[in-house]
Amino acid sequence: MMPDSNRNQFVGRWQLESCIGKSADKNIYPIGENPFGMLTYTERYVMVFISSAERYKFSTNDVRAVPAEQIVADFPKFETYCGHYELDHHKKIISHFIENSKIPNQIGTEFRRYFSFRDEKLVLETTDSLLLNGEPWLFELVWSRQE
Repeated sequence: MMPDSNRNQFVGRWQLESCIGKSADKNIYPIGENPFGMLTYTERYVMVFISSAERYKFSTNDVRAVPAEQIVADFPKFETYCGHYELDHHKKIISHFIENSKIPNQIGTEFRRYFSFRDEKLVLETTDSLLLNGEPWLFELVWSRQE
């Protein structure tokens, strides 16, 4: 059930249902067909964690002793960032202002997403293409409300 219209519709915890990348005539699942993701909005802040279901345990529990090749293999299998956000209801755009991220180059940047609510789900679509292996992609992420 969607919150009443006087309340910020984004506030709460959301679970990722799908993440699809689109480029020219191709579609991909950049983190697999069954990703795990959690998106949390407060009245002011956003926190995101997205992960492939195909992650493997490291060979050690000592986080400072994990072999470099295991870290390199795991790095593209998840995304995470946090920060504050602003809504432009007229343009249907939510802007995430990145305060911390797995990728240091993203800190201090802005992620703009078109938003819509369809069948009680939150749909976020990138406004600008993102590069993966030098190729531009647009992404659509579908989230279902958890609380």
